[in-house]
Amino acid sequence: MADKRVTLAACACGQDCQLLTVRDVAALLKLHVRTVWRLSALAESGQDQFPKPVRLGEKTMRWRATEIAAYLDQLAKGVQA
Repeated sequence: MADKRVTLAACACGQDCQLLTVRDVAALLKLHVRTVWRLSALAESGQDQFPKPVRLGEKTMRWRATEIAAYLDQLAKGVQA
């Protein structure tokens, strides 16, 4: 099966950026897809540090892999403290 991840040659920051679907993010975080949407809604309201998605179209949203990785690092540091 082909890899369905969306990639861009370069983003505004000048680095390669990989964009993840909600299913990719859920699998990476070991969460249900609905929980990813809930975390995203909390982030939009300022109640959580979860990365905000990038809107590519009217119904198409993706998350930057670098931001998800940074979020995981932040969670790991919080657990270690």
